Amino acid sequence: MISYKYTKTNTDADKIRQVVFLDEQAFSTEFYPDDDKTFDYIIAYFNSEPIGVVRIKVVDGRGLLGRLAVLKEHRHRRIGSKLVIKAEQKMKELNADEVHLHAQQHAIPFYEKLGYVGYGEFEMDEHTPHRWMKKEI
Repeated sequence: MISYKYTKTNTDADKIRQVVFLDEQAFSTEFYPDDDKTFDYIIAYFNSEPIGVVRIKVVDGRGLLGRLAVLKEHRHRRIGSKLVIKAEQKMKELNADEVHLHAQQHAIPFYEKLGYVGYGEFEMDEHTPHRWMKKEI
């Protein structure tokens, strides 16, 4: 059974981010303690084990969604989509009227299916092209 939890702590989130971004995708830097503590987290659990995460914050009516990650063995089960939807719902509760995210190029079609639109030029984040995307909520 998959459950979702909103939390202000990143302990379980960091476990998933370590596996997905550092181990699997070979990013050299993923954790910025001063930045990370300004975000809240929505974490997906399978049988009490963390399997997916997204972080969020709202500033002046603008939501920021980031670091969406799902462990490889749990992908293609709509967990990522559900995390984004739950994040949007939470940000709306926190008075956001739009959400922005910085998507890896390969993830852009995923976000487009959820209603996000790209803007600006592609930018490199380490070895991976990223593009800003947004959606009104």
